[in-house]
Formats: sequence, C-alpha cells, structure tokens
Amino acid sequence: MTDITIAGIGPFTSPIALPLPDARTQTDSLVLAGPSEAGKSTLAAALCYLLTGTRPDGAPVDAGVLSGETGRVAVTNSAGAVHEVRISRTGRKTWRCGEAAVATLADRGQVLGVLGLASVASLVRGIVCPADLLRQAETSQGRPLRETVMAALPERSLADAVQAALGGPLLPADAADARRAVVAATAATTARDRAAGALDAASAALQRHEAHGRPTAPDAATVAAAEATIADADAWAAWRRAGGAADRVATQRAALADWERRHAALPPPASFDGAPPPRVPSTRTEERAVDAARAALEALPDAQAGAPGMHERRLAAATRWATLPTASCDLCGQVVTASRAAQVAATARVQIAAEQKEAREHHATTRAAAERRLAAAERDLATARQRAARIQREVDGHSEAAAAASRYAAAVAALGPRPTVDPEPTDGVPAPAGAEPAVAAISEARAVLARAARVDTEARAYDVRAATLAEEVDIADRALADREAELARARAVDAAYKSAPGRLMQQQMADWERVGAGLRRAGVELRLRGAGEVDGMDLIIDGRPWHYASTGRRVLASSLLAAALRALAARRY
Repeated sequence: MTDITIAGIGPFTSPIALPLPDARTQTDSLVLAGPSEAGKSTLAAALCYLLTGTRPDGAPVDAGVLSGETGRVAVTNSAGAVHEVRISRTGRKTWRCGEAAVATLADRGQVLGVLGLASVASLVRGIVCPADLLRQAETSQGRPLRETVMAALPERSLADAVQAALGGPLLPADAADARRAVVAATAATTARDRAAGALDAASAALQRHEAHGRPTAPDAATVAAAEATIADADAWAAWRRAGGAADRVATQRAALADWERRHAALPPPASFDGAPPPRVPSTRTEERAVDAARAALEALPDAQAGAPGMHERRLAAATRWATLPTASCDLCGQVVTASRAAQVAATARVQIAAEQKEAREHHATTRAAAERRLAAAERDLATARQRAARIQREVDGHSEAAAAASRYAAAVAALGPRPTVDPEPTDGVPAPAGAEPAVAAISEARAVLARAARVDTEARAYDVRAATLAEEVDIADRALADREAELARARAVDAAYKSAPGRLMQQQMADWERVGAGLRRAGVELRLRGAGEVDGMDLIIDGRPWHYASTGRRVLASSLLAAALRALAARRY
C-alpha cells in the first residue's frame, strides 16, 4: 500500500490521506502516533472496514460510525489501483476497485491479496488493530483471541489428527465429523444392546427347551414283546380268515340267490319319466258366458207387453167420439164429425195391426239370436268341461305312475345292495404255533407300540428344535461379537474425533511456542485452557492477567502480539 484515504468516518469529515512508506523499505511495525482523540483508532477501524467488512470487534458496520450521509475508505497500491468501500446511512455498502464494483468475498480476498494478508477477518483485525486483541482476551472467556491465534497458525489436517489418534486410516464406515461420530457411537451402542438382548433371548429359549427334557421311549424289551403279541394276533386272524373261507363263500352265495329271488318278485317298474303333471284348465270363463247368455234371453220382454202407442190412443179417441153427439179433438180442439171419427178409427186400426206385426217379428228375431248365443255358450262350456276331464284323467294317471315308481324305488331300496361273493381260496394257511393272545393283551401291545412311535417322533422333533436353538444362540453370539467390535471401533472413532482438536491444538501451540518464546522474554504469555476449564485462552502480562497490567504494558503487549501474528502469517504489509 502507498496511502490510505478516509472521509466521513468518525472525526474525519473531510478526506484525509495518510501516506505510507514503500513496502520494500518496511522492516518493522507501522506506528500511528498522535494525541488523544486524534483519530488513530478510527483510522485503524476504517482499514478494518475495508479489509474485513466488519468493525474491529467483529460487529457489522453500522451508520453510527459515519460523520455524514456517506463514508469512504480507500487504499492505493504500488500499481496505482484504488480499492475503496463506501458506507451509506441506508446500510448499503459498495466496494470499488478502480472503476469496477467489488461486491463479493472473492473480490475482497483479492484486495487482501494485494495487501499481502490472508483473507481471515479475525487475523486482519488483530494485525491492523492490535489493541483489539485485549478486548478479544476479555470477551467470551478469550475464545475470539484463541480463534485469532489459531487463524494465524499454519493449517493442519483434522483427518490426519484423527488417523493418528486411531493408529490407522479411517474406514469408509467411520464418521465424517465429531457429531456424526457421536451419532455412530450411539447407534453402535443401541445395536450392541439389541444383539445382547437377542443372545439372552436365544439362550433363555434353549434353557427352557432343555428344561423340558428329551422324551423317554419304552424300553426295547417291552417294545419287542408288544410286537410279538401283535404278530401272534395277526397270525391267528389270518388263520381264522383262511379256515372259514368255504363257509363264508357259501353264505355269500345263498345271500346272493335270495336277493335275486326277491328282486325278481318285484312288479315291473311303471313307465314314469319324472316330468311334472299337466295343469287342468279352468271352465269358469265358459260358465260365465253361459250365465250371461241365459240372463240376456230371460231379460227379453213379451211380444204383447208394452204401453199403448199413439195409434191405440187415436183408436180409443175415435171410439169415444162415435158415442158422443158432438166431439172435438183432444189435441187441436177441432170439431170431429162422425165420418171423420170413423176414418180416424179405421186408419188407427190398420196402423196398429202393422205395428203389432212388426213388433212380433222383431221379438222373434231377437229371441232367436239370444237362443243361438245361449246354445253356442253351452256348447263351448261342454267342450271345455270335456277337455278339463281329459286332462284331469291324465293328471290322475301321472300321479299313479309317480306313486308306482316311488313304491318300486322303495322296494329296491328295501332289498339292499347286491351281495358280493369272495373268490375260492387257493391254498390253506397253517395254524399258528403259539397260543392266541387275549383281547386285553392285544390292546395293551397296540398302546405300547403307539406310545413308542409317538415318543420317537417327539424325540426327533426335540433334537431338531434343540439344534435350531443352539444355532440361533451361536448366530446371536457371533452377531454380538460383531456389534461389540463395531461399538469398539465407533467409540475409538468418537474418542479420536474428540481428542483430534486437542492434538491439533497442541501441534499448533507447538508452532506458536516458537514465536511465544520471544513474547515470554518480554513478559507476555498466551495460555490455552486445559481439560476441565472453560474453553478459551488467557493473556498473561508479567505473570498476571492482562487487565492488571498498566496501560503502557498493555500497549506493548498488543504490539508484540500483532508482530507475532504477522510473523506466523509470514506476511508483511
């Protein structure tokens, strides 16, 4: 860097440029000197804004550090390139390298590379602002100070430290980090416990099976005696069957002859196909037709019946007029003469005769038609009754055939099956030499043999089950051994991951020791906290915690620590 320019930050409202000596001539630390409230810390903090994007204590840059609406920090390198950052009260930050905007960590790393520093914010803050190291020692039990020191130390491989703790290379199944190592160890413990439970269950099942004991079969002498008894009983049964063969055949033939005789005596079976009987038709329709025709005939009126017509009334009126000296028409009131009355009477008599003739002819025609309908209905009724009688006779015959077939089937069933006749014996069977065993002895012998067969089957099943359980115990034992080995490996990996950071820190502290020797000669010491203590790092000045030291000793300690960090980083600015 050739110069640093800041504006709008802290007390620097107007741009102020701080020239720097040539990097090739820098042989020691750069010291900013000036009175209190001159802006030395603001200048160092502004450089932290540029290099790390944060304040010296690691907090984000806020608008409270600005003197105006916008703050500006810029550095110029020996090549003439300008690297700057602008901070506005809106919270937006714009990085620029010359005319190009710098907005990514890679670009910021480029800036840091130009300045000759590693892109580690804590390390940059510790080198640029040495006084910040004292605050890091005080904050959070010294963890930020430890992180700054660890960032300055050479990088070492955590995997190599784990392998060194294991005494061998990592396997593919091993965990990839400490958290996974803990999970793997927990899972391996669970698997080991399950395998132990499976082994205990298999062993308990084998013990319960062996506690029942193997079934005991009858002794050989008892079984042999039972077999001999059954053999004698079978021999006597065979001899009896062979000795009575002729009598048995004769009895069977007599039974067959009797069956055939009784079968021949049965009446011949009726011809019956088993079809359902026909349905007898009803004659109700024909009977209702006859009744209707007879009623219509009886309802016809008599030929002479009926009320007197107009001609009869005229004849009566004319007859009455003839008896009167003077008469008038009942209808029109006109005076009727005697000749007129005689004419009306003669005309009425002719018309009455004609009407009576016509009525008699109509009555005769209507009655003849009604009688014909009645005769036709009676013929239809007779025909329907004849057909119903014929079908009824068929139904009666069908019922008789069904009854006959049923009786024949019952008679055949009463005869029973046709007897069979055994073939004639070809040779004789000799009588057994021993005595025929009693029925009780035969039953007891059969029971002994059945018990022996059952015990033999149960014993084989017992042996098979015992072998299966023993194999399950062996499998569970091998599985438990495998789970124990997996658990031992998981615990070793877990322990290696837990101890690897300590080993790595010990190696890093050995690197730090080479630099810390010069610090101790100046009365400054960094002490890493050990096991059982709160994680962190203590800064010791003159054998006491740093906050007991004077202001001058603190400033000196901060400068010495910054120089040690630069030496570890093997970089100079």
